[in-house]
Amino acid sequence: MAIAEEYIKEAVLPKDIKGKMQKSIRVAAEKTTFSLEDREDMLDDFPKQLRYEIAEDMHHGALRKFPFFGDKDSQFIASVFPYMQASFIPKHELIFGIGELSHNIMFLARGKVHYVFGEENTVFRILPEGQYFGDYEVIKGTTRKYNILAASNVHLLIMTQRICEKIQIEFPNIWKEMEQIAEERNERVKFSLAEMRVLVKTNRSGTIKKISTNDFKELIKKELQEINYEKDDKEELYKQSEQMQNKELASMKEQLIANNKKIADLENYLVKLLESKEQEAITRRSTRRSENFPDIKAARSPS
Repeated sequence: MAIAEEYIKEAVLPKDIKGKMQKSIRVAAEKTTFSLEDREDMLDDFPKQLRYEIAEDMHHGALRKFPFFGDKDSQFIASVFPYMQASFIPKHELIFGIGELSHNIMFLARGKVHYVFGEENTVFRILPEGQYFGDYEVIKGTTRKYNILAASNVHLLIMTQRICEKIQIEFPNIWKEMEQIAEERNERVKFSLAEMRVLVKTNRSGTIKKISTNDFKELIKKELQEINYEKDDKEELYKQSEQMQNKELASMKEQLIANNKKIADLENYLVKLLESKEQEAITRRSTRRSENFPDIKAARSPS
């Protein structure tokens, strides 16, 4: 029951759900070689209805905060939400930064986050609770494109890589919807970044009050092009780095296979050498006995 207790504590589940979980664990333990080492295995063994009830009640009903889940059916929610892991980030801490590997999509259960850029961490986009972020990079399989800070103490629910893979396989239509939304959201984020970068530049140059609306739009357009170039260059560097790493890993694998073969050959040689030495020792002992007692056989023979 240890993992169940830990899960109940983390998800802040009410007593009635706790009782149903414990009953399901006892039933499963009676029928199978049930293991509590992995909480995902534990959840897999629960009936779908129980997993849906867990989803509705965990983290003080956080499910209802997310528009993403608002139009999803009970099967999807039961297959995804209970598996999401909680994470608590203190105010002003970087949640992730540009260039980091991307594995998880973050759902904001409490607090708010800032998209920031530059040495001064200038804010160009704000996300309140109920929103999610980090989806574009996970879906595209790229490194992180933005720096995101906790603007307050933040409670996240994390859609891990394994959950994303499950959605791709079991709910392909929803995954396609997520892909489309990620593209649209990323375009809006890039526009916000371009707009704020133009504001910062024109403010520093003292020209912000002299620029017409049309000129401002043109500057944003040029800034967007620059952002796209920057991201394309970084993406190309990432791909090159990934290719180099793959080559290095392949080379290490080949070397490991070669070393394993050498070790196996050495083991065979040592086994044969040991067998040979043992045979030599047996032969020597037999020879010594024959030399020390040459007439034994003759003495035992009848005259």
